Amino acid sequence: HARSDYAKFCVGKRSPMTQEKADLLNEIGFAWRLREPRFPKSKRKWPPEDEEIDQGKELQRKAAKLRREARDATYEYKIAQNEADKVAAEAARLEAIAAEKDSLAKTKWKEANDIGDQAIAAMSSPSCKKKKITTFDPDTDNNDNDWAFPEN
Repeated sequence: HARSDYAKFCVGKRSPMTQEKADLLNEIGFAWRLREPRFPKSKRKWPPEDEEIDQGKELQRKAAKLRREARDATYEYKIAQNEADKVAAEAARLEAIAAEKDSLAKTKWKEANDIGDQAIAAMSSPSCKKKKITTFDPDTDNNDNDWAFPEN
């Protein structure tokens, strides 16, 4: 209550505060104000001057522009992320196809080697008769080899 009593005392209103009490409080370092007073109404400008209005409008325009740029950047990021996901999915699909074809090629290569080994073994056998094919008939012969093996 000392602060409000002192305020009343200073303007001359009836108050339990006396000059002696105020002096004693000053001696012990009493803080009469806990915060700074608000900006006095007499020094406030209203309506604000045109320059202040223009500055406020400019700040609003800048803020709106920054919001649009942030929104656009977010949208572009989402589009780029979506495209990156599509590319990654396509790459994974192509890698799976390549792995499958590689596996198939290895299998075919092994089969071809096995067939080649069988052919070499068959040609090496004494019962094999070598016969050279001299004519080509596309309906009956595909001409992938020049060897004919007897039927068992």
